[in-house]
Amino acid sequence: MTEDRRTVWLDGRCVEARAAAVSLADLGFRAGVGLFETLRVIAGVPRWLAPHAARMRRSATQLGLPAPPSAAELGRAVATLVRKNDLPEAALRIVLTPGAGTAAGGERASPTVALELTPLPGDLGAGAARGVSAAASPHVRKAGSLLHRHKTLSRLEQYDSLGLVRRAGHWEAIFFTETGDLAEGCVSNVFLVLGGRLFTPSIETGILPGVARARVLALAALSGMNPREGRIEGALLGEADEVFLTNSLRGIVPVVQWAGHPIADGRPGPLSQRLRDALDRPVRGK
Repeated sequence: MTEDRRTVWLDGRCVEARAAAVSLADLGFRAGVGLFETLRVIAGVPRWLAPHAARMRRSATQLGLPAPPSAAELGRAVATLVRKNDLPEAALRIVLTPGAGTAAGGERASPTVALELTPLPGDLGAGAARGVSAAASPHVRKAGSLLHRHKTLSRLEQYDSLGLVRRAGHWEAIFFTETGDLAEGCVSNVFLVLGGRLFTPSIETGILPGVARARVLALAALSGMNPREGRIEGALLGEADEVFLTNSLRGIVPVVQWAGHPIADGRPGPLSQRLRDALDRPVRGK
């Protein structure tokens, strides 16, 4: 189906993508106020929809935004979009904004809720098979920032960072904290394998509590790996036995080069491959 003939779900009804529109007064458009979730649809089923919906609801509550639809309501909307677009394998984006109003919190109209299916990226499996290169973002992560604990529409730092590193030939930009500790990627959480043990920055570092991150931590714990969450000195990234990224669309993506230098032998490592296989096994996970 061509781009302009796709069907999207906007405020409770299906419309053609080319006809979908929001008000210029919508706070998502005017001020970047809003939340979004991105996940993968496999065989017509949105993977990990329940935890994504729960995260959006928690963030909406904490930020004073309108409540999003329930996981069940979202699931019905996705099923309709899959059928209308004939797109059982897709990327799903869910967006919630407060609707029209004032950034200072005045009177607002009904919230805006949009769901969109798009074809999966063409390089989806390539990064997992070959590994990717990453480099440092020029921007510093601040632990107390609202923009980093929630998946907000305000993505200027990520946009700028990815543009810079991708022009230099890297796939992901990695953020560090003001004290030089490892934080997260622009579109991913980060894991390190050091001496056979699995490490990842803690939520207190100021990172997004990724859904795929939580799945990997649970799988690692069940496998007896005793994963550790905490502060990780940035210098350890280049010394790790393995480094990999997680996000809900791509699952696990090994990092084989850091700032142009190989990590270990420059190939995806065995632990990341084992976790990737385990993560992909329940393809209809809730």
